[in-house]
Amino acid sequence: GISLAIDENGLIYASYPNGIAIINDSDGSLIATLTLKEDKNGGVSYDGDYNICNSDFNSNSIIPNSITIGKDQYIYVTTKDGLMRIKTKTKPLEYPTNLIVPSKKIK
Repeated sequence: GISLAIDENGLIYASYPNGIAIINDSDGSLIATLTLKEDKNGGVSYDGDYNICNSDFNSNSIIPNSITIGKDQYIYVTTKDGLMRIKTKTKPLEYPTNLIVPSKKIK
């Protein structure tokens, strides 16, 4: 399935066959793609380039299973064969996780 992550600037990172699409949250436009490729050792690698709308899909395409943006400014990506990280200049969207839902008072 599709995996999503959001950075501190509101950009959406979504998995797609061959890599990660970076989408503008305000208008839904595709900003760039990060293409994942199989390397000569059978692992997964990232070529270091941001591509504009690369959609070369074939039966050997690498499909990310999950995407997470770490506080250490790396994008962590899992595939069926491994885990990789890509250095970025962004951090994840911060949102509170310690919310306490008040209990309902029974009358």
